[in-house]
Amino acid sequence: TTMPEGDTEFILNPSNVALNRAYAKAEDPAEVVSSINIHGKYTNTYLNSFERFRNGEELTISFSLKNSAKFESLVAVNTETREITTLVNSDELSELSIENGYYTYKTQMPSYNVEYVVVTKQSEEFVPVLLEKNEEGSFIIRDYEDLRSMAYFVNTDMDNYVNGNYILANDIDVLNRELEPIASVKDNSVVFSGTFDGQGHTISNFKILSSMPSGEASLFGRISGEVKNLKLCGDYTAFNDGVYSVAYVSGLAKKLHEGAKITNVETNLNYKVEGFKTVVSVTGIAYQADNNVTIENCIVNDTVNLPQYNADYSGFVYNSGSNTTVNFKNCANTSKVNTGEGKYCAGIMYGATWVNINENSYVACDFCGDNLAPFAGAIFANTNVTNSYYLDSCIGEESEFTELGTSKTIDDFASGEVSYLLNKGVTDETQTWYQNLDDGEETDIYPCFDGKTVY
Repeated sequence: TTMPEGDTEFILNPSNVALNRAYAKAEDPAEVVSSINIHGKYTNTYLNSFERFRNGEELTISFSLKNSAKFESLVAVNTETREITTLVNSDELSELSIENGYYTYKTQMPSYNVEYVVVTKQSEEFVPVLLEKNEEGSFIIRDYEDLRSMAYFVNTDMDNYVNGNYILANDIDVLNRELEPIASVKDNSVVFSGTFDGQGHTISNFKILSSMPSGEASLFGRISGEVKNLKLCGDYTAFNDGVYSVAYVSGLAKKLHEGAKITNVETNLNYKVEGFKTVVSVTGIAYQADNNVTIENCIVNDTVNLPQYNADYSGFVYNSGSNTTVNFKNCANTSKVNTGEGKYCAGIMYGATWVNINENSYVACDFCGDNLAPFAGAIFANTNVTNSYYLDSCIGEESEFTELGTSKTIDDFASGEVSYLLNKGVTDETQTWYQNLDDGEETDIYPCFDGKTVY
């Protein structure tokens, strides 16, 4: 190439990308790439440094390999266009000279910013990235790779990860890529006992590979700690890789162990299923809950259109053990559900020996399946129901549990009456439920966690 007119700087920045790509594609990074160095006529630079090179300057790229069988290529990447030029492929590696354990390749600095990358052969196993910590010692989750890495570290039961504190730094759109459930191993030995604080952010459009026994699929496997301030939305696909034919699908978790807390979680998921012959149940929060579990200030507003599976449905928890108490407070289910001829559909919970709905919860689902008979208004189980309500159209004609909660019409909800009742008359903005009615803004049919106070 030739030097263009005018003063021009050509900058080489080989940092990070070479390291990350070599590591991300290595089956065992430590066994593949040791280091990569760039030597110019006037300057030397190493992998994690930044140097400027002259246009046309002769460069010597040197790199050491601990496992040459994993070498795929040495490439140059245009940092602006991301165009990749292969300099050395695996067949040509043996033609390079070796000095002091380093392969060397000579080239010239091009007229654009460039990154030199040692690419290693793709591994079937995911190689995690180390998670950054904030000043308080919480692990920071910023993107898809961080989510995958969290699952890897927790599932391998590594110290400080299973009981660690995590914060979601921003919204993450997974773009329907695959995630392994967090705290899910086949022998059920790993339970997440830390805290996951979504800080009001959203995880959206994710695909969960069912790797747990019996084909359970959920974002988390087992939780004894706390998940809070989290929103889940978009497409949620429960995916089977051929190991299981029967699915138990949950939005947040497979099981909530004793003492687990789920607070300020909202779901707005569109459920999909791939690869399963049978779906036994679909649950908005968790398939199962142990004693002394608390679910508070949560709304489930999902779309479950799976009539072909004839599955059971429960908005928050599907099942619990004998003699257990699960505490629900300020919870709501406004989902649209069609599970065909599913035998049981419950707005809050199905299949408990003893459950407390402490207070202030409601169900206003649109159940459009073929069998509404067993559906119970606020809950389906032995319960203590206080100040809880259900939409009258939710109840099947043959339901045996209509007394569990107070029936209300759609007009009762839309007018703000239910919102006022849920708050027990509190109107000083310390209440939980709000609703926009007729103040010129878009109106809310049902109570929600933000908006206007109902007097």
